[in-house]
Amino acid sequence: MTSTNYLGHEIARVHRALKAQFQRMLNPYALTVQQFEVLRNLKKDQGSTAAQLVDRILSDSSTMMSILKRLESKKLIIRKLGKEDRRTKLIYSTSKGQELVANLTVEAVRYNRHM
Repeated sequence: MTSTNYLGHEIARVHRALKAQFQRMLNPYALTVQQFEVLRNLKKDQGSTAAQLVDRILSDSSTMMSILKRLESKKLIIRKLGKEDRRTKLIYSTSKGQELVANLTVEAVRYNRHM
């Protein structure tokens, strides 16, 4: 095994551990890390398409559709038809979603300081 392979393995191991810790922080809010990432991205760019969100959070389209469906059922996002292209659905966070991501962002910053 080369040192490069070992380093990559260690980075992946640390990533999994950090993601698991962050997930534990999100559990009381019934959110996954990926759902939080979608809400966080919408905070910066309301009216994104699912394809844009897939690119930003490094997901695949079927997983993204599932994430969006869950967020929509929790009334954290809404999907609207595009004005220029009615085939496109644009995704917006609701006021409930915006408030949640604002509160969780504060907690995430606090979490990062304690690491």
